[in-house]
Amino acid sequence: MADLPGTYSLSANSDEEIITRDYIASGKEAVYFSKRVNRANDPDGIIPAYDFVDSLDYEAELGVIPKKDAFNITVEEAATHILGYTIINDVSARNLQFKHQQWYRGKSLDGYTPMGPCIVTADEIGDAHDLAISCYVNDEKRQESNTKYMITTVEEAVSELSQGMTLKAGTVICNRHSRRCGYGNEAAGIPKGERCRKV
Repeated sequence: MADLPGTYSLSANSDEEIITRDYIASGKEAVYFSKRVNRANDPDGIIPAYDFVDSLDYEAELGVIPKKDAFNITVEEAATHILGYTIINDVSARNLQFKHQQWYRGKSLDGYTPMGPCIVTADEIGDAHDLAISCYVNDEKRQESNTKYMITTVEEAVSELSQGMTLKAGTVICNRHSRRCGYGNEAAGIPKGERCRKV
C-alpha cells in the first residue's frame, strides 16, 4: 500500500449513463469529489473486509497522474502536465455512501483503491479517449466500456481542477467512463472472499 498526495474523482462523466442526455441539455457541469487515499492498494492486494461494510462495490476507471503542479492552466496546456495513466478500482462501501449521503467516507477506507500495476506514460498510451476497460469478479465480466464515452476529457478535467487551486504532481484523477458498476447493474458487487480484477 502507498500514500498519495491527493485523489479526485469525476462522477456522471459517461455518455453511457441513463441521465446523460438530460444532464448535458440542462447545462450542468462535471461533478467532482475528493476521496482520501491514505493507503492505496496494489492491483493484486486484498481489499480489507470491515465489519461495518455490507455492500462492497467495484468501478474500473482510468487514472490520470500529473507530473508537475498545475495552477490556472488552460485545456491546451493540460497535456504537458500529464505524466501518464493507470487503471483503478474505485472500490466503494455503498452502505456508508447512502448512510452519510456523500461519497467521501465510503470510498476512502484504507485499501479501497487498488491501482496499477504500472503507469503508462502519456507518450506511450496512444489515444487516452479510446481505451477499453473491463472489470471481472472471479471470472465473470461485470463491467465493460471504453473511455470514448467520457463527457469531460482528461485535459478538461486537469485544467478545471487547476482553476484557483494547485493541482499537485502525483495526484490521481479517477475518470468514470461507465455506469456499469455493481450498483448501477443491480449486481452483487464484490462478495467477501471473491476475486476482483480490472483490465
